[in-house]
Amino acid sequence: HGNAHFLRGVLRELQALGHTVAAHEPEGSWSVENLLRDHGAAGLAASLAPYPELTALIDPPGFGQEHADSDADSGAALDAALWTGAWYADYRRPDGTAEAHLTLDSLTLLRWDATSPARARQVLEAAAATLQTRANQDQPWGDWGVMCAFPPYGARADLRAKSAFGFRYHNGGDWPWLDGLYAGELLRRGLPGWRYPLTRWWEVSLRNGWPGAVEYFSPPYPP
Repeated sequence: HGNAHFLRGVLRELQALGHTVAAHEPEGSWSVENLLRDHGAAGLAASLAPYPELTALIDPPGFGQEHADSDADSGAALDAALWTGAWYADYRRPDGTAEAHLTLDSLTLLRWDATSPARARQVLEAAAATLQTRANQDQPWGDWGVMCAFPPYGARADLRAKSAFGFRYHNGGDWPWLDGLYAGELLRRGLPGWRYPLTRWWEVSLRNGWPGAVEYFSPPYPP
């Protein structure tokens, strides 16, 4: 539910910038089916009413196979836009400059096989060396989990609220759900090391007497 609202916000921002956007969802999707079961067609209509400019295209089973031939072209375009030589940059600004730090969010590209296996392996190796705090000696708090981004954002103008501070919130905090994405990719690809991202945040919370991260945590900003 929260992710859906986030994505609607992203789509609206893209439209405001002049882009044409298309949202796809699979036929019989879990969220829609459950909404219909619990609240009926009226509930579904009410959930969509605040977003009249956004519509979803319903994709039948096997839809993705029809677009398999475009995968190579998409991978090449992704590399041209964001590949840094070791991982994918976070984004490019309108002036063409990039926020080139490594983020756990970029592992969504791996999760949906938007990259080649070789690129995916490079990104995972970079995450182990850069985002795992046990391996990163350039952050000062020792072994406390997996940072969601490193180094911190380079442009102050790109930051808002809590993320304006290094190692806080989206600017380098440890987000357990992103740790799960990271661990899942290691497991899916038969690679070692999945236990650290999956459990280190919990171990650190227990050791410090913290109740556990509701959203995120980091040593300078404990939960």
